[in-house]
Amino acid sequence: VVVIGAGVGGLATAARIASQLPDAEVTVLEKNRREKLGGRCGSFDVIVEGAGTFRHERGPSLLLLKEEYERLFSDCSDDGDERTTAKDFGLEMRQCVPAYQAVFEDGDTILLGFPHFKCSQGFSLEEIKQMQILEQESIAKLNALEPDGFKKWTEYLDTCSAFLDCGLPNFIEERLDLSSFPAFLREALREGGKRWPLQPHSTMLSSLFTSPKLVALASFQDLYVGLEPYANKGKLGGGVLRKTAPA
Repeated sequence: VVVIGAGVGGLATAARIASQLPDAEVTVLEKNRREKLGGRCGSFDVIVEGAGTFRHERGPSLLLLKEEYERLFSDCSDDGDERTTAKDFGLEMRQCVPAYQAVFEDGDTILLGFPHFKCSQGFSLEEIKQMQILEQESIAKLNALEPDGFKKWTEYLDTCSAFLDCGLPNFIEERLDLSSFPAFLREALREGGKRWPLQPHSTMLSSLFTSPKLVALASFQDLYVGLEPYANKGKLGGGVLRKTAPA
């Protein structure tokens, strides 16, 4: 069996094949040098004289769908293997809090990505106190961008969560999950359908936020999947069937 590409997907595929078909000879072909294995999850070090060594990521700043990575280790473990989890193999993934800092064109910044249940994430009391301070600063900044900015942002994230919980199993994994549809429909139809997902992302965001900065915060992630957030009036559905990001 030949697997093309030694990114995360290629390595995971090769590992699963080798685990499920012990007699198979699995070969992974990669055009880049060995130190670039892992694709977008890879990293490289830069040595700055007098300052130290700094690690840079090759791809996105955030590792999403943590459970999928953890499942790989359990899927590839033998019944008699004492090591069955990612942590058993030396890989421990901890949530980064806050998740990221957004920097605007005018130099303004804001920290985002605070978990709802900090105590269940294994953080120390001192870490939780520091997170709470940073979170309150973030809330104040969101409210300064527009009235009820934090409330609107939180409601938008709730909508995104419902869409993800429904879209991941039913459309990405092609696994029917009827239990996720009620929350999906509730979010999609609320406020007269403002949040309906099959519309240009910019159309949805302009109906939810008045602050250009909040719109930017909610739409810059479209670039990660190679799409633009803006509606294309010359295309069917504003372009969502081609290069425009759907809401």
